[in-house]
Amino acid sequence: MVDARPSPRGLKRLATFLLWLGALAYISAIGEAIIGWPLGIHDSYLSELAARQYPKSWLFRLTDLLSGVAIFSGTLLFVRQAGFQAGLPGRSASIVQGKIAQGKRALRAGWGSLCLFRQALAAGLLTFALATIVDSTVTPLDCALSLPECREQIEAGEAGRYEWMHDASSVAVGVGTVTVACSLILIVLFRHRARYSLGMRVAAPSLAVSVVLLVGLLTGAELLGVGPVGLAQRIQVSLTGVLIAFAPAGFDPEGAFAVRRRRK
Repeated sequence: MVDARPSPRGLKRLATFLLWLGALAYISAIGEAIIGWPLGIHDSYLSELAARQYPKSWLFRLTDLLSGVAIFSGTLLFVRQAGFQAGLPGRSASIVQGKIAQGKRALRAGWGSLCLFRQALAAGLLTFALATIVDSTVTPLDCALSLPECREQIEAGEAGRYEWMHDASSVAVGVGTVTVACSLILIVLFRHRARYSLGMRVAAPSLAVSVVLLVGLLTGAELLGVGPVGLAQRIQVSLTGVLIAFAPAGFDPEGAFAVRRRRK
């Protein structure tokens, strides 16, 4: 009987591609620039571009959905790949063949083989991805809050009744983002420090700290009623996309950012 399992390297490459695709799709500031910055970047948030009543909102909701699905799938593939690398049972083809139970065992085996910091990284990515999917499909804003006509609809009770649901999914995205950032710092500086290049040991923690500080700034501004701080949010979203692109290095310390040792 032919073993239909892909190689761990093949899984790793596919998982990396999916995380990079999700990271790129998440940077909605790129799409905003392509269509000519229709809202003021200082007094609006990117989520307003995905509001139900806003023209071309389907495009931004679609890219958010693509981002969430790609990051979720890539993370699960990294978890499965960890099971293969540890020599634990699990066939990648089992899900395709309808053997759901065997597929679940493979995921559990992979999860159990991860260290605590990598489990936190995976949990953060999965939380981020699921919240992004919900945000793009179930809880988008009714209208662009920075527009006068939207504020009039909210005052008249015609819109904004379920804005709290969007706020909840946004909080979940923020929690996932901070978890990913902190996990990468711990992995790179403490868990596998000797395996990463100097550039990685400087760039990844610096990027992660910047993202955490910006999330804190945006959270504080929201709680204090200051803002909107649209420019800061666009920077935070863009840096978060770059941070997620670094996530494969957190799962694979022997990858592109590793220290290359000379053969004796």
